[in-house]
Amino acid sequence: MKKKEEIKEAVYKTVIKCSPTIVSFVYKCNGTHEDAEDLIQDVMEALLVKEESYLQKIISLEGYCVGVSKNLWGKELEKRKYIKRFARYRPKNTQILKKDKDEDENFFKLELEKICWQSLMRTNFEHRNIILAFLKGEKDEVIADRFGYTINNIQKKRSLTLRRLRKLIEGSVRYQELMRNLHE
Repeated sequence: MKKKEEIKEAVYKTVIKCSPTIVSFVYKCNGTHEDAEDLIQDVMEALLVKEESYLQKIISLEGYCVGVSKNLWGKELEKRKYIKRFARYRPKNTQILKKDKDEDENFFKLELEKICWQSLMRTNFEHRNIILAFLKGEKDEVIADRFGYTINNIQKKRSLTLRRLRKLIEGSVRYQELMRNLHE
């Protein structure tokens, strides 16, 4: 009994230690924070279900934990693709179709906004602040004074950052998936 509790404690500590790795992995695959939390919980359950003798044979429990999380996330992504594949078969009632279309447009806008913000967070801190100031409607002169650059330099930095942001957004797996679904 005591040994079982020690193994449970080791599993808890390992999953907690590996959770930043799991979270970053989920983010890289365009998952959300809730997805990461669910995955960490699933990994915990998967490891606790294993028998003691099996867990004792594992050399690196951390590596095993990360491997389990990647496998579970892969299965979750496959489920989501399967669900999306059949999401286009809708009932023929026009009111339901109109409601679904409005919900789909809203969902698309929210997803696109989330992708934009995630991509913006991947840019340089200073460049990000220049873009945010520009989006707030501040004039180039005000932005230049705040950051200590010339107006011409601010315009170049903004242009370069917007180009990089566009590449980040278009390179996002989630963005490409949304575009494919939009054109279907």
